[in-house]
Amino acid sequence: MRKFFSLNLSARTLLRPVAAILLATVLFCQGMLAAANIIATDSAMTVVDGHLALYLLVCGALCFAYGFVVLWAMLPIMEQTIRALSYDDAPFEVEYNRGEYLRKVAGGVALSVVTFGIYAPWLLAKLLRYFAEGVSHKFYLLSFRGKGMRLLAIVVLTSIVPSLVIGLVAGLVAGSMAQLDMMSFAPLVGLLSLLGGLFFAAMSLGLMYQWYVNLTYGDKVVVCRQPLWGGSLYIMGQLLLTVLTVGLYGPMAVLRTMRYVAHHTTIEAEGQKPLTMGFRLRPWSDWGYLWLQTLLLVVTFGLYLPWYYAKVMNRFTSRLYVGQ
Repeated sequence: MRKFFSLNLSARTLLRPVAAILLATVLFCQGMLAAANIIATDSAMTVVDGHLALYLLVCGALCFAYGFVVLWAMLPIMEQTIRALSYDDAPFEVEYNRGEYLRKVAGGVALSVVTFGIYAPWLLAKLLRYFAEGVSHKFYLLSFRGKGMRLLAIVVLTSIVPSLVIGLVAGLVAGSMAQLDMMSFAPLVGLLSLLGGLFFAAMSLGLMYQWYVNLTYGDKVVVCRQPLWGGSLYIMGQLLLTVLTVGLYGPMAVLRTMRYVAHHTTIEAEGQKPLTMGFRLRPWSDWGYLWLQTLLLVVTFGLYLPWYYAKVMNRFTSRLYVGQ
């Protein structure tokens, strides 16, 4: 028997935090552009002696302010989303201490800025743990088990290192072709670089899904058992179709990846048969709906974001189920 989740989220409850995020984004971009004038002349964009330290200080302050505002706004968004969520005819309960949350955010964002983003995985893990521990369902508490070090390893090994290696190899091959007049091999090198980049991007996404879906619920454990190589190849196929269709396939890639991850998510308890999750997909109807919402978001320059988030979350969260 399948038991579906239900979400009844109103966009009105999200207007203030989403407006804060949009305004902060505009001000941050404007501030970064203005800060560039500190180290550059109008004509040649050359570095002005003695101004680099001031530029880094201003950029750090802007990044701290932007990160703090965005994460501050995430708390009411998460709170309203969870309050609107129910499962098995029972709502999820949520209770957060705003003061404690803001202290975590301030310290974590400051450390992330000072360490040039290295601390960000630990900050994300702490915030997800905080969000989870404030949630209960039928008096059972949730807990997030992801570790910051594992997320950092995923980013370094599947994103940063492969990007550097692919770029280095492509550069060496391009230099060799220039010397040997072998430009006929350029399309092949470009294709291999694209496929390599898509594969490692898919592997990174798959491992991150596993990292995110790592919860405890009472005496149960919710985990994603997605196979590393099979999952990476599946997600790579979805990314490749998106590239080949110049983005038109994009919403379908997102939806089918969601279904794939959901079908490999299990709820396990000692001495009990694991429960499986699933996602009911109506391919072309959902593809058209997601494209329409995305176009509305684009033509309104982001002002439609509260309604986009609420409508998309309501439609697709209600497709998630537990059972056969």
